Amino acid sequence: MNIPVLHRQNRILPWFAIALVSLLGAASVRAQVVIAPAEPVIGSNNTVSATPRVPVPDTKPCTVTLFENLEFADFNTKNFTYTPPSGCPGPWAKVVFTADFTVTAGTQYDRTGEFYLGGATLFFGTTAEPGATLSPYWHVESDVTDLSSVFTASQAGTALLGNYVGVYNGVNYNGIIYANAHLVFYPASWQHPAPLTPSVVVGLPGNSGPAILNTPTSVYTQAVTLPTHVVGA
Repeated sequence: MNIPVLHRQNRILPWFAIALVSLLGAASVRAQVVIAPAEPVIGSNNTVSATPRVPVPDTKPCTVTLFENLEFADFNTKNFTYTPPSGCPGPWAKVVFTADFTVTAGTQYDRTGEFYLGGATLFFGTTAEPGATLSPYWHVESDVTDLSSVFTASQAGTALLGNYVGVYNGVNYNGIIYANAHLVFYPASWQHPAPLTPSVVVGLPGNSGPAILNTPTSVYTQAVTLPTHVVGA
């Protein structure tokens, strides 16, 4: 066992149409996540992820949505829930975490994002800065197969992406960040067998909410009951 730490014309119709357009217009004010194309658009000013996409087997996957169009416009922790995929009970040949981000046009700094599930780290990275007329959007993904033991049971998750929206020192920071996040499960097959993965994953304290080590004496402690016959950690 291994223990790593770790989206018919009449007079009434025009009035109805105007009302509908008004409602749609009001809804569109709230920006949603824009999905980036699989290949970069030549000549575009948009952000492009430098990391190649994760190679996956040809088995039919199941996708579990962690959250969609989640808004980050403050420093509050966002909670989500996870339930294992009923159509792909495992074992899995590969599990891929995917996320799509959009930042509204305006003024904003790059922000740090951290997504956790059951205390295990799914994502850690930073966001792009928007421009006055540029609303960047991009896609990220990573191989999280090693966390398979976490995905076998329902788990609570947290998304931390502090983002200040407001006026500070005369500057209006109005770029709002939106994100989707999913887990994609690829069942094992005789051609693509499930790899050997850790039996237990122990998350560090603080991985379910904001936590900072900001002094020389700041520490995290975690009591762990190890399973028998451990061969690696």
